Amino acid sequence: MLDSLSTESWEDFRQRYLHTYCWYRRKGGGQTFVYITDVRPEQVAFTVGDGIRYYVEADSGAVFEFIPVDRGWFNQIGSGPKYLYRVPERQWRRGISDGNTAVRDHAMNRLDIDYKMLKGIFEPARDNWNVPFSLTTPVALSRNFMSNGAGALFFNDQHVGTITKDGVKVDHLLLQEVRDIVRRRNINLPVEAM
Repeated sequence: MLDSLSTESWEDFRQRYLHTYCWYRRKGGGQTFVYITDVRPEQVAFTVGDGIRYYVEADSGAVFEFIPVDRGWFNQIGSGPKYLYRVPERQWRRGISDGNTAVRDHAMNRLDIDYKMLKGIFEPARDNWNVPFSLTTPVALSRNFMSNGAGALFFNDQHVGTITKDGVKVDHLLLQEVRDIVRRRNINLPVEAM
């Protein structure tokens, strides 16, 4: 979702986007991952993780792209897969924020949302499925499936099967989808129903 701050609708912009993470589209091209810290009739303030505030004037045509909260697994280089999902606390807030987004790690521990973590998920590549598969390393196999590196296979946040050196065993309702993922990722394991 694209939006710009205008003096006429600054209050709506503030309600929807204050304390959200989004992309700031630079006028010369490219985009920067930012966190909106303040919205006033004349300007919007944001940081880029360095703690320094940057400002964009209202009615300047500056464009922000707000990332929808799409439930799913994302590989985060260096710290394993993360599961993002929407919580119903602030339905009127758009984009990813502390109030409407939750994050879990591969052990299903709920994590605090911060700039560094989200930038690590969204900046390299939004759908980063090129992380090599290993039985002992947690990895998101697709947007919906994750292997926790300890033999468990998850569909979103639900344990639905096992993945070991002997093969993949999964609920029969998910059998074809898991077979497709295993084939697409060139994982040399048989897949069967539990």
